[in-house]
Amino acid sequence: MKEQQKHLYVVYELEHLPELETRLARGEVLEIIGLDYEVELEMKKRGIHFIPLRDLAVSPDGDRGLLEYMRALTFRWYTSPETAFFQHDGILLGEQHEGVTLYYLEALVYYLVVLEQVFAHFPNAARVFIPQTFHYISDTADPVAFFRERLPEDVTKLLAKRKGIACEVILMPTYHHAKNMWYKIKTYALQSILRIFVRASNTLVTLFQKPRPIRMFASDPWYRLEPFIKDMDDVELVMTRRKEIREMGWKNIWRTRARFHHRLDFIDTNRRALAKEHAQHIAHAWDALGEHPAFSESFTYRRISYWPIAKEMLDSLVKDHTEDAIDTIENTKELLRRYDINRVLLFASTKGYNNIIANVAERMNIPSIELQHALSSTEASSPHTRLHTRYLAAYGLFTRRVYERVGVAPWRIVECGSPRFDHYAYPLLPDAIENMRQKFHLDGTRLNVLVNVPQVYLSLEFGNYTSYEVEHVLKDCAELQKKIPTLRFLLRPKPGFWRRSFYVRKELLDLFEGETRYVQDENLHALLALSDMVVSGNSALVLEALMMKKPVIMFLPKKLDHDFQEFEDAGAVLVARTKEELIRHAAHLEDKENREALVKRADGFLRDNFIDDGKSSERVAAMIREITKKEPAVL
Repeated sequence: MKEQQKHLYVVYELEHLPELETRLARGEVLEIIGLDYEVELEMKKRGIHFIPLRDLAVSPDGDRGLLEYMRALTFRWYTSPETAFFQHDGILLGEQHEGVTLYYLEALVYYLVVLEQVFAHFPNAARVFIPQTFHYISDTADPVAFFRERLPEDVTKLLAKRKGIACEVILMPTYHHAKNMWYKIKTYALQSILRIFVRASNTLVTLFQKPRPIRMFASDPWYRLEPFIKDMDDVELVMTRRKEIREMGWKNIWRTRARFHHRLDFIDTNRRALAKEHAQHIAHAWDALGEHPAFSESFTYRRISYWPIAKEMLDSLVKDHTEDAIDTIENTKELLRRYDINRVLLFASTKGYNNIIANVAERMNIPSIELQHALSSTEASSPHTRLHTRYLAAYGLFTRRVYERVGVAPWRIVECGSPRFDHYAYPLLPDAIENMRQKFHLDGTRLNVLVNVPQVYLSLEFGNYTSYEVEHVLKDCAELQKKIPTLRFLLRPKPGFWRRSFYVRKELLDLFEGETRYVQDENLHALLALSDMVVSGNSALVLEALMMKKPVIMFLPKKLDHDFQEFEDAGAVLVARTKEELIRHAAHLEDKENREALVKRADGFLRDNFIDDGKSSERVAAMIREITKKEPAVL
């Protein structure tokens, strides 16, 4: 076939392969490009000839200017004077979506950069085929999720149009739509049953349990609340997660006088009409900006405007989700008033509805607390360094310094430690360790290395990795094991992560010639107890390992990642940014005395910067009791 007649076929999901195989069986001649490493592995397994993406394109990862530009852009569009109308009761309605919008736009630019390079290799291509996504997006997913899954298709169409190449979108089979419909019916039935149980439970508890002085509205799941709530007889709960009724059990529900409410339970006809009217006003104001508002000029990268793609997503945020956001604001006001709530506890104040709840609570002068659940970014430009609750129950002094550097008032940071880490201060039962040892045949002939495998999630943020980058990390770890055969690897991808099929593929496990185990869903406390050292990227697991007195090598191949710089400067961890450094550090830690010396330095760092004495639950309980209605914070 002549060069000018070449047809490109882009695949990015495993479900695309049957259709591709059908076309190849018919004799179609295609230049096949995969956008995902697992897809490439499966094509190789099936004998499908393809061009590896890494032969055609270089990732934009590591571009500091691009990262900062994307973070600023995501903040700027909803705070622009042009979009001043996009608010309700003084609450900016774009703020709740900032995190997911940032990741969406970063993924968009990633595909733009990569596919632009792909097209450059085929300047005379006549046609490009791109299948629709097979990934089902539930009604409860974040508002950006649908558009995120569509990005490979949308970016391919945009670039093909710019280059004058015909683009054919391969539609998703109808049976898949039918499967999704059946899933929706099943989900609706289960939710209806749950609502009946919740209403009955709420009624019984309200009628027959005595009210308590501290009335707390909480978005955290029960397993995070239980360590400190179990001994607080003066607290009653109103929970935002109705499904937690199953996790709590009747005994805990009764003891805590817990009630459960959906975020729209108190929206009456008048409030709904108000929300609809205001949402329509906002939609009209958005449309009045025209096809190209002034801020749309910023949605350009290397002279390619991706505004046509981004606009469709932003149209949806503004037009399709504003009424829901206003309903949530009005419902939250009514719920806080109806239950006379005097404390609000939030899982993460930067995310979605929690952001709305934090803002409503502050405007009603109700003290709100975020219980720190992860090590936050240390960069001021990251949306996750903002604190929207009045207080943060922080891990310790380290967290206080991070927030003070980004301008958060010191009185808002209360050093409590974390109840989730309290159990590390106490030894495990010997049987738990021995059972784990026997399950994975962990004899004493090797050093056990717990490897915290990074998650596959596409963005430009340095805590997230493409499937190609995860393969690169695993390849470097496998090379380490070849150089130091005394190491036994315990590979631990993030538990329950949806890309599990990728992590457990035989092709990845075959990279390792020495003893290797997958330990994805095992008890982390027991795994750490059995480990001689830990290899991890940017993760709170690093802190957990240090608390368990385990030497840590941080493998940070992403050059922008310096969140743990203070750990490195204090000698609490060894940081490797290349395969060679990883091998050198691991060889150093083969020696028991070197491991002990590293742990000793880490102990000093922990003592000075974090609270890990096993009594954080008591301090969080004391904080909840003691906070009062100070002047509202400037959030």
